[in-house]
Amino acid sequence: MKKLLLVAALLIGAGSGDVFAACNPFTANTILTAAALNSAIADPCITAGTIQGASINSTNIGLVAPAIGSFTEYRLNGKKVSSSTAPTVSSGFGTGAIVQNANGTDAFQVDVGTGGTAVSGVLAVPAASTGYNCHVDYNGPSVDMNTYAVAASSSVIAVTNQTSSTGANVAWPASTILNFTCRGR
Repeated sequence: MKKLLLVAALLIGAGSGDVFAACNPFTANTILTAAALNSAIADPCITAGTIQGASINSTNIGLVAPAIGSFTEYRLNGKKVSSSTAPTVSSGFGTGAIVQNANGTDAFQVDVGTGGTAVSGVLAVPAASTGYNCHVDYNGPSVDMNTYAVAASSSVIAVTNQTSSTGANVAWPASTILNFTCRGR
């Protein structure tokens, strides 16, 4: 899987001005065969260094010892899909609300804090082209609540808690954990 992600990273941005064009054996809309993938991985021009945000920690990427990458962001068609930078609580929620267990913007949790009166909150995220699409799983004591997230801007996610049956805003119980999965768009 890591090898396929690396090849995908090489293909992103292929075209005019692509600094890796000489190393990229693929053309746009190429069906990736096993032989083509093995050829690209074994190509001696793909070695240690930085490839569009990926730090490659090996001297040669090959079939025996694939490199390990540390990606700071993932882009698709020039648009940020995810970032390794964790979101932060900007406003709202309860007292002491925090983002925890973050895998960048891909998956993270928000502990809504204490107080039991907050019905909304705002998260700051690294800017994506047009914002983020997020799914939130409410992980609290009440089964009649849903938490919704909308991109208020390219770098802000607004979160609101509602009663499932009526749609009315309702406060999160203290220390409720919200599980987020987000993708930039």
